[in-house]
Amino acid sequence: MTTRKILVAAIALAAVFLLSVSCQRQSSSEPSPFGPGRLRITMDLGANPNVLYVTNSGRATSSISATVKAAGAPYSGQTVIFTVEAGLGEFPNYEQRITAVTNVQGVATVTYISPSVSEMGGDSDVLIEAKLQTCAPYDILRSVWLRLMMPR
Repeated sequence: MTTRKILVAAIALAAVFLLSVSCQRQSSSEPSPFGPGRLRITMDLGANPNVLYVTNSGRATSSISATVKAAGAPYSGQTVIFTVEAGLGEFPNYEQRITAVTNVQGVATVTYISPSVSEMGGDSDVLIEAKLQTCAPYDILRSVWLRLMMPR
């Protein structure tokens, strides 16, 4: 009987030892979908010039540039969608929406074309938005205001 008791005690001790080792392990947790992300993508938007003087001699233009970076470095090959959200004017494709792809410096540039003097009723503002086309569930969106001024 003593051999049987020793065997049962040894099995019980082994089970306790194995269970205690497994309780010390920590499971890995799932990363949060809200960040922090490993690849941080940023976009800046600018207009040059941002004040346009529209005269009878023709339409004025402004260069709209979006700079896209991933982890602080230029992010090339990314599609940016530019839209005239509010106000008059268009892009060279005669529409209020156009796309451009970032170059090796991470810059996508389009030209905004103002309305003619006859199409304007006075000084006005134009809102241009740029959205980075991504597969992510969130949007990277920036906007810039232009001021259109007429002669008095």
